[in-house]
Amino acid sequence: MLNIPSPPIPLDEFRVSYETGFLPVHSTANNKKLPLHRLSNPYYTPWEDVMTNLPRLIQSGEIRKKILDLPVLSVNGLDANEEAEWQRAYLVLAFLTHAYIWGGKKAEDKLPPSISRPFVEISAHLELPPCATYAALNLWNFTTKPSEDNEDIDLTNPDNLYTINSFTGTDDERWFLVVSVAMEACGAKMIRLVLDSIVTINMTTNNTSEDDGNTDISSNRNVILTNLLNEMGKCIDELGHILERMYERNDPMTFYHQIRPLLAGSKNMAAAGLPNGMFYDTGDNNGRWHQYSGGSNAQSSLVQLIDIALGIQHIASGEVSDKTGKDQRTAFMKVTPLWSPFWSFEN
Repeated sequence: MLNIPSPPIPLDEFRVSYETGFLPVHSTANNKKLPLHRLSNPYYTPWEDVMTNLPRLIQSGEIRKKILDLPVLSVNGLDANEEAEWQRAYLVLAFLTHAYIWGGKKAEDKLPPSISRPFVEISAHLELPPCATYAALNLWNFTTKPSEDNEDIDLTNPDNLYTINSFTGTDDERWFLVVSVAMEACGAKMIRLVLDSIVTINMTTNNTSEDDGNTDISSNRNVILTNLLNEMGKCIDELGHILERMYERNDPMTFYHQIRPLLAGSKNMAAAGLPNGMFYDTGDNNGRWHQYSGGSNAQSSLVQLIDIALGIQHIASGEVSDKTGKDQRTAFMKVTPLWSPFWSFEN
């Protein structure tokens, strides 16, 4: 049998791990380092104070006034070497942006400088669009219940997970978001399986060419790849079982009427009052109009990894199957990978 060497890829450089996948969880000497609950620099207290009371401010209709009263803060107070601080700041401004747009009787199409100016800069640093993405809503917005005796918490069980921030404060919203986090944790094993498959194919292809079609090598390769694909199939089944748990605590009516409207983006939203999208006012009425989709699980790097590894192509309804793979892919599926923190984004 072939011995598969470890893939020569420094995952740490990409902030990815075999244990937790694309979640920003890093093991320390005593515990796991989870996403920040709050920016430590008191300079950003005005932002964090609004976030603490966000569900109440949205429900009472006070959120827009609170945001308009915020000072325009600089991003210079964020530690350039602490990516978690930039992620937290991005999360905060993403929530405040969508709360401002949709937190009233009518949609608001002009984002004030107190949000837009720092948000545009932070988004550029993280190479993400300035809106609520999957990264802000899910990847960087979870914590765990307190553990006993430093017990390792199972991140694949949504019962163990909680959101750091929420638009509505409902358990339905928490559950909707943490089920995706649990799926990310469960799917972490896909990274090693995919990389092992690539290494196996490359290694045996090279050996076969050198040994002039050695059947033993080809046979061993097929056995290894079959086992790896079987393990991928088991992982996908596990992801499906976690997804099915969505129905346990996420009431469809609560989601549709209370949660979904606040997650909406500004693209293709003319009927909702945003014919031109959102104007990001950076001061003195300078700025630009932008149209962005809201957060979506299609922005998950795990979903993209599975699609790429298994050669899955998404075809828009009504398109013929004899078009090229590039033409078959929907515009939505072309854009969503760029909205992951593990892909570059060009504004």
